[in-house]
Amino acid sequence: MVTRRTTAYQLDKQLKHTQLELNTSRASCEHLLQKREDSEKEILQISKYNYERFRVTNDKTLVVVGRPPVDESRPVTRRRLGRVRRCVAALSLLSM
Repeated sequence: MVTRRTTAYQLDKQLKHTQLELNTSRASCEHLLQKREDSEKEILQISKYNYERFRVTNDKTLVVVGRPPVDESRPVTRRRLGRVRRCVAALSLLSM
């Protein structure tokens, strides 16, 4: 037979457990929101840097601001330019 005291004790125990879960969930949520905000700031900084540093001309070629044209005949240069072009394309998709 369950007495009122036992039922009250069980309910109190369940309430404390639920409160602990709620506090844990809040802390986790705040942590995730902070991480998201930090990531957004980092993406904006990278995007700003790339916008200031690189320009895409009308014929879809990539130009580095403040540098002479790059000799694209070298294999290493072609690989690096390919990486930069992919990064610029990804950033342009993010800014849409």
